[in-house]
Amino acid sequence: MRMLRKRKSFVMSHPKKFEIADKILDARSNKKAITFSATIKDAEYFKKRGYVLHSKQKKKENNTIIESFNQQTIGVLSTSKSCDAGVDIKGLSVGIILSGDSSKTRTTQRIGRICRFEQGKLAEMFTLVIKGTIEET
Repeated sequence: MRMLRKRKSFVMSHPKKFEIADKILDARSNKKAITFSATIKDAEYFKKRGYVLHSKQKKKENNTIIESFNQQTIGVLSTSKSCDAGVDIKGLSVGIILSGDSSKTRTTQRIGRICRFEQGKLAEMFTLVIKGTIEET
């Protein structure tokens, strides 16, 4: 069982995903983006690019982060699962899912963060998976 958890952790946090996510974000540096990672540690990887939102921070701190990010026209917000539901984040046009989720509801909510109607907006959603793993399904 321990080996299975290690394998799952390795797949969900595979270094190649971060490399590709960095390339996507570099190519869209003039956009407002969000990343969804498997763990808080993985979300913290993107801290150098902007804001990090997660459950180990106080609710007031997270609310301040959301307010600050909502006032930006470009930037990156990184999270694990804190932004899946019930959070209003304005102006997002790029989303990157680094860790798949078996919950169709959670996946739909993540897509919903990006695909909100705004006149003239083009939204892009990327889901990064490791070939030959359960993530492909």
